[in-house]
Amino acid sequence: MTSAAGATRPRFPLMIALLLAILAAAAGWWPDAPRSRDGGTLLVLLPEADLRREAALEALTRHLAHAGRLDLRLAVVRDTRALRDGLSEALLVLGPDGPLLSLDPADWHPLVSGRRRAPWNLRPTSVLVSRRTRQAGLQPWRTAPARTVFGDSLSLVCLAPLCRETGSAVRPARVAWGSDPYDHRGVLPALERGAYDHAVVRQWDAAALVAAGRLPADRWLVQRLGDPMPDILVLAARRLPAATRLDLQQALTMLGRPADLPAAVDADVATGLGLLGLDGFNLLRVTDIERVRRRDGGCWPLTGE
Repeated sequence: MTSAAGATRPRFPLMIALLLAILAAAAGWWPDAPRSRDGGTLLVLLPEADLRREAALEALTRHLAHAGRLDLRLAVVRDTRALRDGLSEALLVLGPDGPLLSLDPADWHPLVSGRRRAPWNLRPTSVLVSRRTRQAGLQPWRTAPARTVFGDSLSLVCLAPLCRETGSAVRPARVAWGSDPYDHRGVLPALERGAYDHAVVRQWDAAALVAAGRLPADRWLVQRLGDPMPDILVLAARRLPAATRLDLQQALTMLGRPADLPAAVDADVATGLGLLGLDGFNLLRVTDIERVRRRDGGCWPLTGE
């Protein structure tokens, strides 16, 4: 025999089920509150104006905005002073390692470093290319400064051999500097034509000309100057959530990888990176970056150069 109390029990589950159904229907009808999206810039240090490169960077900006669910826009600057002025609005920064490693690590987290095409897909080292008939030792910026050119004034492959001797990134008088931190091959034709006798460049930029037969071993000597350097970097603002930084890191490291990997990559992005001399990006270990900061802390380019 069922008691009166027992007879009323089924009503409560039915009422709860009805309430849940009403709430579910209301949730489907009521519009979601807009999700907040972090907004800011992909800040890129690009010393020379180049419309093709900037179009490639626009494609990269769209790719990263989608990957990180960000309201991201591109901001290109020409010098280190403008770079520092643009940091307040930046969510990501891309550029050569010298100025980027001078940024406060409490505010900026290193995500990736640039990857070049194999066999030059690891970190670059500095090399000194010298005319055999005009050898001037391993420091021609001291012994023959007017006959010496550096690939650029922002990359540690050029600055580290210099500043480890002097303790700072102050440029020696009378030496020349290239203007493109993404590609040092632009200074080497001047070397070939006799404008200079010595050049400090990334080893793969010299290797490309050696492979093309333009720096024959009977006329040119190529000597390694130092340890591998981080090269082109991408840093993320620490104000971004850790999960977003991981999404961005994954999106960057998948660029240029085999198509069967689980990532949809815009072909325009991967192709456009080639205009910066890049084939994609490699993961960075924070401990490696901190080691470079400790070892080469005097090498940062001067703000405003």
